[in-house]
Parts: sequence; structure tokens; C-alpha cells
Amino acid sequence: MDNIGSPTLLTQQYTVSVLLGVLIVLLYGYDLLLKRLRKLAWMSMILKNQKNRPPVINGVFHRLSDIKSGVESSSGGVTAHEGLYMILNQWPVYFFYCLRFMTIVLPSRVPSMLFSYLKHGTYATTKNERDIVIMILSIPALYMMCKPVKRTDPLIQNYCGDFHPSTEDDHIWLWEIPRELPAVPFDGNAVLKDLSIIFLEKERRVIRAIHQGKDIAPSSSSNMLFSIVAATLGYWSHFKSHLMAEISAEEIINQGIEKLEPSARFVHSLHSGLLNSATSPAVPGSLLYSIATTRTSFEESMGCPMPHYIVPAKRNFAAFAFFLAARKSIAANLKAHDLNVSVEPLFQNMIVHCIDHHLSYEYLKLHDYSLDGSESFMSYMRSLILVELWMFPKVNPFDDVHLCAVACNYDSPSFYSDVYRDLKRADPLLADRIIASTCF
Repeated sequence: MDNIGSPTLLTQQYTVSVLLGVLIVLLYGYDLLLKRLRKLAWMSMILKNQKNRPPVINGVFHRLSDIKSGVESSSGGVTAHEGLYMILNQWPVYFFYCLRFMTIVLPSRVPSMLFSYLKHGTYATTKNERDIVIMILSIPALYMMCKPVKRTDPLIQNYCGDFHPSTEDDHIWLWEIPRELPAVPFDGNAVLKDLSIIFLEKERRVIRAIHQGKDIAPSSSSNMLFSIVAATLGYWSHFKSHLMAEISAEEIINQGIEKLEPSARFVHSLHSGLLNSATSPAVPGSLLYSIATTRTSFEESMGCPMPHYIVPAKRNFAAFAFFLAARKSIAANLKAHDLNVSVEPLFQNMIVHCIDHHLSYEYLKLHDYSLDGSESFMSYMRSLILVELWMFPKVNPFDDVHLCAVACNYDSPSFYSDVYRDLKRADPLLADRIIASTCF
């Protein structure tokens, strides 16, 4: 009690108060700086596109076109304000998640990998055909490629012969990576193309798997099949949403639609960083390199269309009904607010990209796997980096682009607030996962 009013204690309290005051002032200044840079970045993007409006060629987003020509064009470059805004906004967030990865993820996951190797000779539990089927059914960028087939279909008769599902109403699906996709080496012996998997939905059973014209037994090659299907996300199917996001951002910027500025935020700078940054997961030699393919592979694969099969039989798939409600809402609210942009690119930019990240993370965080099929320790580490560092959503709380936060930034009803209201009715949990732009 005698020390309550002592000079030492008062000095300590004063020091803490001063430090807290300085911290509050710095954070307030940081918040004001981000808001100012956001406006400057938006204005600079509009001015850049007014001087040189780039066409979308063959659906390939401009950063890839620049890579192909070997130069950074004026249309593909990131302005100084864009770059500075991205650095000050995103780098602190990435630093935090890198710290999380180093201090929480690695200490909790690596020992279990090493213990598994010492006990079973592999760094993770051997996958089975059920794991492969559930992964396809859980991730939108994978299940949209599923084509429904019937037992009487000649394809099934020729591929699978006679088989007996446990229930007659079980759906049969064909999931395949087309042979037209450019070949990418995978574990030195395989390529990420020309793979067909026919499976039963309810039984979670693979009837037949064919790769490069050869049968693959799911029971003995399940790890390789799992790795190939997972790698398809980073190599081809997920990046289709990035392509559409680029088109969406260009439409918004070209017309200077400030009401949709949140959906153009970070898209250009993100793609420029993915293709060129020293810390990109797609640049070999990067400390954080994790995707099994490179920026050259992106350019080659973007020209191969990704099949979409939208059928009622998928209504129970993860987020499928939510996607239908979201696309309907975006189309209706674009019309209601007189915003003249294409529905599909904005839908992919706002909804598909972030939900694909969310559901991919929710499933793959439970499964350690070899990123390139080599079963080496580093391939498992790279898949860990991909899932825990890149798939995990990263948003700066000082400049939150979650749809719920963006919707609250407008005093009167806006496009974003109306869409958010509709999505909350469709699925409250997924609605709060929506991020207004492709920013990670």
C-alpha cells in the first residue's frame, strides 16, 4: 500500500501511458495514410487506363501477356501509388502470417511429420480413394469440373464394365484433366494432364482412374492421385477465377466506377506480385515458392478452357446453392444500382475466388500431402506453405475488404450492402467469408 504513490510507480505508469498514446497516434496515422493512398491508387489506375486501355486478348490477363513478350507494358505495370498502397497495406499482414507460420504451424506440424516417417516410412498418413473423392466434392474449383454420367453411358460401359453401387440412386461422376492442357512435369515421371477419375458420390469410391492412357489402382497409387488432383488447383482450375477477376477489375477501372472500387482493389498489384515478386509462391527460387508450377505454366494453361457442369445433382455440394444465390443477387443488384459491368467476372472476383480459398483451406489443412508427388520432406513442407500461408485469407483490419465491412462503409444502401443482405439470407457463415476483391 505504501508504494501506490511512489515516484517509481508513477514514472512507470506515465511511461506506459505515453507509449500507449504514441501507439494510438501511430495507428491513427497509419489508418489515415491507407485511406489517402487508397484514393491516390484508385485515381492513378483510372489515369493509367485512360492513357492506354489494354484489350483482353484470348482471356489471358495482362500480367501474363507482359511476361510472354518479355517486357512490362504500360498497361500491365503497377503505378507508384498502387505499389506503395499494396506494400503498406499487405506487407504487415503477410509478416504477421509468416510469424504465425513460423511460431505456431511449423512447431505443431513438423514433429508429427517426422514421427510419422520414423514409424511408417512416410511423412503423412497414406491417402485413400475416399480422401480423393471428398476433396473433389469439397472444393468448387474441382467439383465444377465433374461431369454427371449414367451407368448406361457408353463411356462407363467401355471404361468400367460391370460394377455394382450399394444404392441405385448413387450419382456417378467423371472428373478429368483434359489432354489438351499443356504438359507440366510432375515427380519426373508423370504430368499434370490427361487424368480421368470416375467415382461414386455416396460411396466415396473410385471406380476407375486412367492417367496418360494407363490404369491407376487407387489403392496403391492414392498418394500420387491425391497430389495430382490437389496440384490442379494451383496450376489451372483456381487461377481461372484470377483471370476473371482481372477482367472484372479492368471493367471497373476503365469506366471509373467508384461505387465498385473495392472490387478493383489490389487485383492488379496482386497479379503483378504473383508473377514477379521475390516472395511469390509461383517464382522458383523464392523462399516461399510452393506451387508445383511457374508463371510460364500459367500462361500456357490459361488458353485451355475449364469445363463447367452446372447441374441440379450438385445442389448438395459445398457452397453450390450459395453460388447460385450469390450470382443471382449480383446480377439483380448491378441492374438495380445501374452499374454497367459484366456479371460473371464480378461474381468470380467477389464470390468464387474467396470461397474457393476458404473451402480449399478447410479441407487441405487436415491433410499433409506431397506437393509435387515426390514424397520428399521438402515437397510436404511446400504443400504446408501453400495451404497455411497462401490459401489462408489475409486482410488488413485497418482496410478491411470483407463484404460485411465494405457494406458498412456506405451511409445509404449500396450495391455491396444489398448483396450482403441477400447472402446473409442464403448462408450467414459463408456470407461473412466473402471478400470484395481478389486480393490474396
